[in-house]
Amino acid sequence: MTKKRNITTVEVRAILAEAGLRPSPQRVAVLTYVASHPIHPTAEEIHSALVDEYPTLSKTTVYNILHLFAETGIIEELQFDAAQAHFDYAPVPHAHFQCRHCGCIIDIEQMLPEPATTEGMHIANVMLCYKGLCEKCYKEQCAELSKEN
Repeated sequence: MTKKRNITTVEVRAILAEAGLRPSPQRVAVLTYVASHPIHPTAEEIHSALVDEYPTLSKTTVYNILHLFAETGIIEELQFDAAQAHFDYAPVPHAHFQCRHCGCIIDIEQMLPEPATTEGMHIANVMLCYKGLCEKCYKEQCAELSKEN
């Protein structure tokens, strides 16, 4: 499921307007980047990618925009570990896979499970993450093991 998404500025502006947010150039740039790069970037990666085009864009602004987008449900904040958050534009609910070796995060097309009961609960979101080795790391590990034998 992980592939580059093509999203236009018109679509980004419509998404922001639907959420009741003003489409500032920085907001448009951040959402376009997150939606177009399914690598589940961190705030630092987004800032690094955009700062040349938007020299006045600070890391604080990127963090604030990302948290605003997450609060309004435009993007999903993925907190797999305490180290740092990753961000995902998720128009369709899906699960994730995180490689324990290289840390890559991959989208998995999967219907998310319904809980057996929701009595008294008000579920805001569901995050399902599988962990293991990605194909590349698994092959490297197998190659190392075969060298040892």
